[in-house]
Amino acid sequence: MTSSTAQMLAQIECGTALQAINAVRYHTAPPGPLFVSQLDEVLAPYRSSTHGSTLQRGDFIEVVGASGSGKSTFLSFLLLTSLLPYSLPLPLPSSSTPHHIPLGGKSQFCALLHSVSSPSSIPALARVMRGHIRTAVSGVVSTVGPARLTPAMERAIEACVAESLGRLRIVKVKGRYRYWALALRSLAYPLVTPGAGGGEEALSLVCMDGLSACFWPERYAEEERSAAGKKRTGVPGVRGLEGVGMRDVMDAIGVLRKEMGCVVVTTTQGLWHEKKPETSQPTQFFAPYLPPPYPSPWAFRPGDASEDPSTSTQAYPSTLPASSTSTVRPQPESAHWPFTFQLVLLGRSRGLQMPTDVMLADALNARDRVRRGGVGDRYMARVRMRGVEGRLGGRAGVEWGFGIGDEGLEVFAD
Repeated sequence: MTSSTAQMLAQIECGTALQAINAVRYHTAPPGPLFVSQLDEVLAPYRSSTHGSTLQRGDFIEVVGASGSGKSTFLSFLLLTSLLPYSLPLPLPSSSTPHHIPLGGKSQFCALLHSVSSPSSIPALARVMRGHIRTAVSGVVSTVGPARLTPAMERAIEACVAESLGRLRIVKVKGRYRYWALALRSLAYPLVTPGAGGGEEALSLVCMDGLSACFWPERYAEEERSAAGKKRTGVPGVRGLEGVGMRDVMDAIGVLRKEMGCVVVTTTQGLWHEKKPETSQPTQFFAPYLPPPYPSPWAFRPGDASEDPSTSTQAYPSTLPASSTSTVRPQPESAHWPFTFQLVLLGRSRGLQMPTDVMLADALNARDRVRRGGVGDRYMARVRMRGVEGRLGGRAGVEWGFGIGDEGLEVFAD
């Protein structure tokens, strides 16, 4: 064997067919935008995709907020825009060919993981889909079709909802980290739905709703073992498999991100607000509490005492190398890929206080008039991203907002 032949053979990388397919998907099939205009405008300058996609293969997004801040509603919106097709062929009585109604979806396969104690998300998601499709259809049918939806149109809408939900895989998980790790590993197999009709059959989006619910059961089990062991032997007990399960969870998430190119979105319950180191005054951000190696890039570190997390614009060093292009790449010494960005949901926006002479009935009537006008409650949030300059890369993040109405999440243009 000549030296030139040996050099060429050394440059050939071995791998499986699945790895080759996923390597192509990383660059040729971006996940698309978030369809939240404020977020897309903020994130677009820092995403290297040439297809206008603010989401990229391998992204890891954390949605953190208190109870009732809109975390599950935001996940439902992501599933809605990912599962629905790009358009709906709607039959019209006046035409022999169907009229294609734009829906703006992606026809992607998705997975939703949530606790076994949580109610089924299918009815709510189906209702949101029907509302979205009917809104899109009503704007077109009123100009080119009949005044009311015909039975054939109703059947087309229901068929579209059923087909879209057929691309969703739901896994109910018990409240232990090890069960979440097993559930995530089960998603590493290609998702094939016979008869789904079109679209990619590879998993694109994985939503984890309620991983932080394991925190208290795991801590309780750990404290029980520690207390019992200390009582018998005088030394604290040793943590078992339940106490170290987060590493298995992060390993399984890494497989989905690296080998399958999935976008992984997880929700975290905000339990208590982070405090300023110098004054101990609470901020609007939430203190991280999940055990490592779950990432907490914006947590206070030694030496951060002079920094105010609500106003800081200091950009933190990126865990991604400068050569990263269309995908997330870890540092060689990092065992797990970090967060791509974090969405901090601050809860419902509080308007200015009404005058003291306003009666309660008048205040309630004013709120009802706003809701009848099609405007839901407005919620405030912030987005923070690692490794970028300016406010987006610091602890303060960039403000954005959304609404929650009768049909789910509502997007604001300003």
